[in-house]
Amino acid sequence: MPRLPLVIFVFFHLPPVFSAELRPETLLGFERYVRATEKRMKLDSGQQGNFLYLNSLPLSERQPIQAQLRKGDIYVVRLTTRDEKGRLIRAPGGWLHHWLAAMFVPGATLRQAVAVGQEFDQYASFYQPEIVRSRVLEHNDNSFKVYVRLQKKTPWVTITLDTYNDVHYVFLNPQALYSVSRSYRVQQVDNAGRPDERIEPPGRGEGFLWATDIFWRYEAVRGGIMVESETIALTRKVPFGLGWIIKPFVERAAVATDKQMMIRTRQIIRQEARKENAHKGGGDPLLFCCRDIVGLSD
Repeated sequence: MPRLPLVIFVFFHLPPVFSAELRPETLLGFERYVRATEKRMKLDSGQQGNFLYLNSLPLSERQPIQAQLRKGDIYVVRLTTRDEKGRLIRAPGGWLHHWLAAMFVPGATLRQAVAVGQEFDQYASFYQPEIVRSRVLEHNDNSFKVYVRLQKKTPWVTITLDTYNDVHYVFLNPQALYSVSRSYRVQQVDNAGRPDERIEPPGRGEGFLWATDIFWRYEAVRGGIMVESETIALTRKVPFGLGWIIKPFVERAAVATDKQMMIRTRQIIRQEARKENAHKGGGDPLLFCCRDIVGLSD
């Protein structure tokens, strides 16, 4: 199960400012939004057949999307979570980003996806140039602490961030599993790679990224696996008076970035599947035993 790029880089398209300090009420709003979204996910997963977000959609809407996914398309949509009374959940002083991407990976198994996802140390080669370096800091059974340095060049500036993430895998059954990645520290890096490199304290800097929670869901289906990636991120608020210009641009960038990331992820998983199938002498990849995955043991 890949825990792939740990952030979507649309946030780096914001123009630089002098300072945008993370306030406690902003982070509390983000955490409240995440809790409400997780409640929706638990409700969905409790309904038969609704483990994937797409399966919660009306049949008339879901079937055309699934048909396009099986043809190789990537589905990307912006989501909004509301509270129990149907009101918007806000993070004062911040901007909440919530996106879902879905794809179908033909000829792949859950085990192969997990094998790729747990190669955290290889993310820099998988997802260059946005991921500069990555490494596992701790590993305990199905839980990891992972460091990733992100870098993005924009028309205004080169932005570098050090992110520290708790990643946890949950194996529901041999046909379904998911992972959750939560950033527990994000720090802006000034003058990255130079002798005068300086790492800002958490919550300080220009607010290009303050926090992320990313959920990956995987389900074995006929002919391969369905994959969903749902990202919730917190950045600084759009400068006053510029929202009408910046927000449409960022949303277009989000769709393009999500599609590129999912396509690259699918390529890596399929490469792993082809290598394994060749080694095993071919056969139906869905017949390979998922119990070889950590967490799916007798």
